[in-house]
Amino acid sequence: AQFVKLPTRHPEHSWHLYQLRVPNRDALAADLSAAEIGTSVHFIPVHRLSGFAKLLGRSETESCPVTDRIATELLSLPLYPSLTDAQTDMVIDAVSTTFRRLP
Repeated sequence: AQFVKLPTRHPEHSWHLYQLRVPNRDALAADLSAAEIGTSVHFIPVHRLSGFAKLLGRSETESCPVTDRIATELLSLPLYPSLTDAQTDMVIDAVSTTFRRLP
């Protein structure tokens, strides 16, 4: 069963990114790219960054299983001030189509 975790609404959120958490991020990104909808991956787990790994006294190859898994599930969708309602609907339709197609 597929699922999507939407961002939680917080009053102080700047909404400069809109991320979905999905178990099949790469398939969704490929489908959206084919529909000419750009996506991005914005976050690398902190423990994978060499500077932070040194501060933590760890190897950057050392695993943090939950953080590593979540990092592979996050995909940023288009979000910008001039995004029209029609473009938003196009993104929603493309995401929905992908989830109906995938097992």
